[in-house]
Amino acid sequence: MTDGWKNMTGRMSENRIRTSGFRRGAAVLLALCMLLACVLSGCSAKAGEDQPEGKKTGNYRIYYMNADGTQLQYEHYKPESQDFEGILKELLTQLLTQFCTSPKEKEITALPDSVKINSTTIGISEIGVDFSSGYLSLSKPQELLLRAALVETLVQLPGVDTVRFTVEGQPLTLNGAEVGAMNKDTFIVPDGDAINSYRTLELPLYFSSQDGRKLVKENRKIYYSSNINTERIVAEQIISGPKDDSLLPVTGSSVIVLAARIKGDTCLIDFSSAVNDLPAADSPVQPETAIYAFVNAICEACADEGVKGVRFTIEGRSDKRFRGQVNLDQTFTPDADIVEQAGSGEEAGVLVDTSRQEASSEAATEG
Repeated sequence: MTDGWKNMTGRMSENRIRTSGFRRGAAVLLALCMLLACVLSGCSAKAGEDQPEGKKTGNYRIYYMNADGTQLQYEHYKPESQDFEGILKELLTQLLTQFCTSPKEKEITALPDSVKINSTTIGISEIGVDFSSGYLSLSKPQELLLRAALVETLVQLPGVDTVRFTVEGQPLTLNGAEVGAMNKDTFIVPDGDAINSYRTLELPLYFSSQDGRKLVKENRKIYYSSNINTERIVAEQIISGPKDDSLLPVTGSSVIVLAARIKGDTCLIDFSSAVNDLPAADSPVQPETAIYAFVNAICEACADEGVKGVRFTIEGRSDKRFRGQVNLDQTFTPDADIVEQAGSGEEAGVLVDTSRQEASSEAATEG
């Protein structure tokens, strides 16, 4: 590490960039990744399309926050360094740079003056970022955008699959739960110049009681992209499972919402076939409990849009029975009797954007 690097990033503490005992391992990992990329490029061009831009071309997207603090935007950057540590230093230097790109738009670093990066640690397929205690004082939007900016920037590095945050050496926790490692799918960023403005929404979600026959309400506050519809976010949050350990999930986490839209006073939801599988082999959750977890939550969350019922399809078909028992060729309306009691819970904000799925989703629904 050179004094020039420390001086160049004066807002960072002297330990802001620290490589661990994995220095040699990271170099070997980089070489292996490059070799693997060369081998795969001759096998399938399509296989590389899902890779971050930096891993494919050496051109990286550096994510910044707009002056209003409501969006992330990116600028393209090609590092001069050829080695892993050099590229990492350049990316962090660029990420901490504040500059104007046009008279109309000002981009600023997502890292506020009150927060410093104490160190970065290179591990196997993961980069650890340790913040100063000022991180804990950030507002929800600031914290969310900072995490998104760092994760989206750093997972472009060769060999890096996840980013893990700590604060003064301790695991980052939000609302009492450890955040854990984040990857390229944690924040789904649309193609274009900006992530859409986030919104805050408190969702009424329902999950199963321990006996699998009743629903329990769990309120959840989320931050989400403005171009995602409420009915989709509700369905996907239910699929993600409860935060309360005393509640049971009603589906497995591999279920995909293929389409979600409102037509008149009815919400139309199309699931992948995995929805017919129990969340676990020994799950006591009854088919009706799972169905009404979605019906009650969607109708409640979308009441202002006039939604009174929900119709379900599985991969575009309504002639299938849900888990072999429930006829799907009908409109389901909320069932208050199945609700046991109302609980409460709050999830740390997750910035999501499914704009790239909307075209295919709408086609699947109408088909």
